[in-house]
Amino acid sequence: MAIFMFNDLSLDPFYNDFSTFKKVLGEIVHFYNIGTKNGHIIYLHRDSFFNIRVSDVMFRQAMNDSKNIDRQQKMQMLGILDKSKHILPDDSAIPCDFVFFHGENKLPNTGLSECAFRKFMGEDASLYSLSISLNFHHAVIPINIQQNDIFISNEFIKNYFSLETYLQKVQSLLKPPGTWDDFFNFITDNFIWLEITDDAKKTLRRVSFKKNLIESIIQRFDVLNKMAGSESEAAFLEVYEKYCQGDRAWFSDESETRKNKLKEKLTFLINGKNILCSYHGKISHDNFRIHISSTPKRHEKIYVAYIGSKIL
Repeated sequence: MAIFMFNDLSLDPFYNDFSTFKKVLGEIVHFYNIGTKNGHIIYLHRDSFFNIRVSDVMFRQAMNDSKNIDRQQKMQMLGILDKSKHILPDDSAIPCDFVFFHGENKLPNTGLSECAFRKFMGEDASLYSLSISLNFHHAVIPINIQQNDIFISNEFIKNYFSLETYLQKVQSLLKPPGTWDDFFNFITDNFIWLEITDDAKKTLRRVSFKKNLIESIIQRFDVLNKMAGSESEAAFLEVYEKYCQGDRAWFSDESETRKNKLKEKLTFLINGKNILCSYHGKISHDNFRIHISSTPKRHEKIYVAYIGSKIL
């Protein structure tokens, strides 16, 4: 499952006429529909739209002008900008000490910044820019990331600026799981070092199937699979240090206090043995946890004992 960010920097702050504005709306609706109909996550920064002027009126007033915007197009666009649609795989915000540069230009909080951060975190994130925005007719956009004024990464963002090439890309991608059964089969086929226990499957089946949640789980499973399947200790440590250490780590052990207090709840039956599964992955937007059989090690199978809300 891929994430496609809309490049709000490709929007003009001022459109001279409603004809051009309607073409822009139409392209954004097509961009959104192509991605979502194929099961992928689409994200737009809402605030950027509400600062647009069309002719001599602001965006909201322009959208309400039935003489220039037909009702169907209005409803489609407002539906896309609905707050409930804009949930990324993990709602953790970009850290306040991160700064993004395109060339020498410092970027504001935009889809391009978000895309660079997601890519830095190892997610499959790409960008879509409006076809009429010639400033962004580049297949790859390099972004420099700094933290506390120290360079930490160069990310090269794949950018699509025509609906045709974007559609080709989306259609070439493996269609993501659409049901829990699809999801379990996907994990079996793609993550050879992981096995989800029957009890964990039962727990997960009671949860509503949501694309953003599935994406977050798959991302974390991918990290676990990479660690277990690492060809060298150096390769293992590279992944471990990125995702299992620091304040923003995806994986960690429970505190001794929680281990003692919740020992019974954190113990799961795996292959006929009761095992304390305190090591876990975190998914913040649903307060979800993924409890596994032990701290990941090279060439050792990982059993996923629990996937669900934080154990209390």
